[in-house]
Amino acid sequence: MNKRSITCLLFLLASLAACGGEPNPSPGAGGTGGTGGAGGMGAGGMGGTGGMGGAGGTGGVGGGGMGGAGGAGGTGGGGGMGGGGNEARVVVGVINAPNELFLQAASIHVVAKVDGAVVHDALWGTGVPAPIQLPQEIPIEGLADDALVEVSLETDVDGKGDVRQRLASTRARAGKTPLLRVTMSGDACGEGCGPGLTCNWGRCLDPYLAPEVLEAYTSDWAKYSWCKPKEPGAPTVTLGQGNVIWSPLADQDTLQVWAGDQGGHHIFASLRTLGLKQTAVVKLTATLVDSGEVIGPSQSVRVFPDRPAQGFCEAKGILFRIDSQLDIGVLVNQQVNLKAEISDADGTAVTEQRTVVIGSP
Repeated sequence: MNKRSITCLLFLLASLAACGGEPNPSPGAGGTGGTGGAGGMGAGGMGGTGGMGGAGGTGGVGGGGMGGAGGAGGTGGGGGMGGGGNEARVVVGVINAPNELFLQAASIHVVAKVDGAVVHDALWGTGVPAPIQLPQEIPIEGLADDALVEVSLETDVDGKGDVRQRLASTRARAGKTPLLRVTMSGDACGEGCGPGLTCNWGRCLDPYLAPEVLEAYTSDWAKYSWCKPKEPGAPTVTLGQGNVIWSPLADQDTLQVWAGDQGGHHIFASLRTLGLKQTAVVKLTATLVDSGEVIGPSQSVRVFPDRPAQGFCEAKGILFRIDSQLDIGVLVNQQVNLKAEISDADGTAVTEQRTVVIGSP
C-alpha cells in the first residue's frame, strides 16, 4: 500500500468516528388506542351500538429509523337496554247520553284514584247551572298491570245540594289502553242505590267493568258507542218482552197483554242488541198465523243503554198495540209471528221473529 492509500483510509475512519459510535435507536412506541364511545340508551327498544375506539398514534421517528406503528383502537361498549314497552294506560271518557243534547249542572266534581291513591281531582263548571262541556277525557298513565282505576263524578245539579254520584272502575292491563266510558244520563234511580252500586241509565248497577269488556281507546271514541264501536262485529238482536224487567221470548211462549189506561190493548216488546248504533229505529209487526192478517207495523226511535258487563245494549217497554184492527176477544190465544226489525243511521239492520201466542189481558 502506498502513502496516498494509507492517508485515504485514515481519513475514512476519522469520518465514521465523528458520526457517533452508538447503534441506530429503537423504533418509537405507538400511541395508545382511544376508548370506544358508550352505547346510547334506547327508548322503548335496544340501546345504540358503542362507538369504535380511536386509532393508535404514529411512533416517533428514531435517530436512525422510522418509529413503530401505533396500537389498534379499542372496541366500543355495548349499547344499553331500552325501556320496557308494557306500561298500562286507562282513559276515562265522560259523555252525555245520546238522547240528551247536553248535560246541565252547576258543577261536576271528578276524582280518579289508582289503587286508592288520588291521581286526578278537578271541578267542572262554574257553580251556576249551565251546560257542562262534554265529552271530556281523563288519561291515567304509567299504571302497573292489574292496578285498580276508580273514578267518581259528583254532579251538583242546581248548586243547592242536589248531588248525584256516578261511579265507574276497571283494572289496568299491561300494554293495553282501554276506554272506561262513563255516560252521564238524566235518568234517576228513585231514592238512590245501595252501597257498592251506582246509578247508570236509571238502573242500580255494579260500577266495576272488567277490562276485557271495554272498547279500545281511540282519539275519536266520542263518535261511537260501546254498542257499536269503531270496529263493530256483525249486528245481533234478541227479541223479548217486558216493561221494567226483560224476559226472553221463545217460540210458542205467551205474550203478556196489558189494557191501556185510555183504551186498547198492547204488549211491551224488549230488545237486546249489539253492533247497532245506540240510537236506532225499531219496527214491530205481528202477522196472524191462521188468517195472515197483519197487525201494525208500529215504528219508533229508541235509545239502547249499554250493559257491557252483560254483553248487550237493551231497550225495554216498547209499546205495541195489538187490537187497533181486530177486537181483543178475537185475538186471545191466536198464534202470531211477531217480528222486530232494527236499523240505524249507518244502514246496518237486523231482524228477529218469534211465533208466539197472544195471552189474556
